[in-house]
Amino acid sequence: MPWPSDSKNDGTKLYASETPIDVRFIDKEPEEYHTHFIQTEKKSVKCIGHECDHCVKGVRRDARYSILVMDMKDSVQKTLSGSAALFRKIKLTTNLMDQEESPCLRIKASGQGLKKEYTVVPIFIKKDVKSTTQLEKKEDDEVPF
Repeated sequence: MPWPSDSKNDGTKLYASETPIDVRFIDKEPEEYHTHFIQTEKKSVKCIGHECDHCVKGVRRDARYSILVMDMKDSVQKTLSGSAALFRKIKLTTNLMDQEESPCLRIKASGQGLKKEYTVVPIFIKKDVKSTTQLEKKEDDEVPF
């Protein structure tokens, strides 16, 4: 998966915000990359590794992650990008889920900067709920009385 470009969001990228997003994971593991925040320009740039000018200048390098997901709002594949804190929370939540399929999660961020916190909770798709209801109904029909 390519690193998210520096250009403005063209609709193919998702970021955790105060507006919850519902996603189904397509990839199993996120891709790690690093960025430098350039204070004078008020933007992040990708670290290119050993010969990075920003590393040489001593600009702090932050780990970031991205993963391919299905945005449940419009059923379009997008790249979810975020901090290590967000992806630790996603990993913790998915580890607690007993699910073979790719998980569906609702992700929300609150706060700003170092005080940003993430809420990550599993969600159930109506199709899954309907299937379970039909299964229970079928089992009820088979009970001899």
